[in-house]
Amino acid sequence: MECVEIRQVQNRSELEACYDLWSLVFPTETRHFFQERLDLDSSYSFETTWIAKVDNVIASAIQIFPYSCWLDQVIVRAGGIGNVATHPKYRGKGLAQEILHAASEWMITNGYSISLLLTGIHSFYEQVGWRKVVESIYKFNTGAIQTLAFKDIHHYRFAKMHEDLKSIQEIYDSFNKVRTNSSIRTRDYWMDQIKWRRESGENFFVAVVDDTPTAYLRLHEANGKIVVTEACYTHDRNQMRQLFEQFCLLVPHRNIEIRIPNDHVLNMLFRDHKIKADEYDNCMWRVLDWPKLMKRMENTFSRRIAQLEYVQPRDVLLHSKNGTVLVNISTNKQVNVYSASGERSYNERFVVTEGELLTLLFQGSDYVSNRQLRDSDTIRMLFPKQGSIMWSTDFF
Repeated sequence: MECVEIRQVQNRSELEACYDLWSLVFPTETRHFFQERLDLDSSYSFETTWIAKVDNVIASAIQIFPYSCWLDQVIVRAGGIGNVATHPKYRGKGLAQEILHAASEWMITNGYSISLLLTGIHSFYEQVGWRKVVESIYKFNTGAIQTLAFKDIHHYRFAKMHEDLKSIQEIYDSFNKVRTNSSIRTRDYWMDQIKWRRESGENFFVAVVDDTPTAYLRLHEANGKIVVTEACYTHDRNQMRQLFEQFCLLVPHRNIEIRIPNDHVLNMLFRDHKIKADEYDNCMWRVLDWPKLMKRMENTFSRRIAQLEYVQPRDVLLHSKNGTVLVNISTNKQVNVYSASGERSYNERFVVTEGELLTLLFQGSDYVSNRQLRDSDTIRMLFPKQGSIMWSTDFF
């Protein structure tokens, strides 16, 4: 009879065995790739690498990449899931799903609110609680952008990393702190990331005023195309539009790929040039503790409804597989959230699927297919449209 252990790695030798497994299962990447990714992460800890051992042999492994992100000004702890791999000899035993269950429980216990993994194998991960959230992605040739003549005070160049990195970090923070799902980056994180990705000034095209960056595009070459992995700007929306037009002039007839939040100024530019977005569904998310996350968002809900002229007080019951919460909206436009169990009274009740819950949190009520949710005044004021983006530079 086999002996199966599901746990975290305990020493360097077990971690080295994970590198061997990952390079076997993912032959497009070298063993050095997986080792360098963790070795250059100054925050790495053994407790984030989970394994299944069968008769003392590492048969399956996953890696949790911890990070923090904004959820409309609420800072939440998130667990990125990567390197999900099972040795061919041990497949069909449900080992990876067992690890994912155990790792999810660990994340909940340790204060994680959400989890993300990147995959095209949706059905496998739906069985263990992750759900896809469909986004937009643009793919086009730079020749489709016909630049208009304009005059402004900006100049455009590639970055000088030693001089410009601080300004780029500030632009990133300013742009993303009012959005949803964007990673919160420390300076150490920036340095680790740039080192691991081997980036230089040529990976950043910037708009500058008085030689100080005010907007930037972050760039990556992949499979013969240019991937714009970030596009951030400060308050002047025109500067990003003009920066992008200048970049297209610089690289004529190149294929471009870019994901941006739905409130980004470049959406208007692309519409002007009749460039249509495709669906992007490689991001699968999971809310790990829905009642606790809703409780943390009380101030955010209050801020959202405070902007309305009149709000009728009410008690709203939201029920999902992840739990049930009672949302109290008071006469003074304050919102309080309670975990609902046993007896309760309410004015409205909504049953929300896990996928709908994620869409409400990340994108807003406009994007749910459930008409009852989309047309509800209560749901619309609690979950307005969000500018959601996790930049691909933060993928794992």
